Amino acid sequence: MPTRYLFTKLGCWLFAGMSVVGLGCSAAAAADLCVAASGKGGCLKTIGAAVAAASPYDVIHVRKGTYHEDVIIDKPLSLLGEDRENTTVDASGLLNGINVDGHGHAGLAHVIVSGFTVQNANAQGIVVTDAWDVTISNN
Repeated sequence: MPTRYLFTKLGCWLFAGMSVVGLGCSAAAAADLCVAASGKGGCLKTIGAAVAAASPYDVIHVRKGTYHEDVIIDKPLSLLGEDRENTTVDASGLLNGINVDGHGHAGLAHVIVSGFTVQNANAQGIVVTDAWDVTISNN
């Protein structure tokens, strides 16, 4: 059982045990998704597909490789490249490499982007608009 799930359930049990009136607790926990250029091993082939499939607060692990994309992040999540030296978003011919788009998705917050080389975009490699609590590191 994943540790996050265990702590969520334990916290619900403790809370329910202390409460006079029974309250429901959610056992929802963030999921881990993976991206691999090959699409093998249960991973999605593109970063954009993983972002679309992700729920808020999920973690997307991107394996080494080159991904020709303009990734638009529209929800709180963590996008983690395996190795910034070998995990590349090549945005040749595209506007941006990675766009944390709070302008089109009001209230966007709690996004992490780490572990990528982003290159060849027509505008920005990584751009953040109208979002808060965004961490861009190790890129």
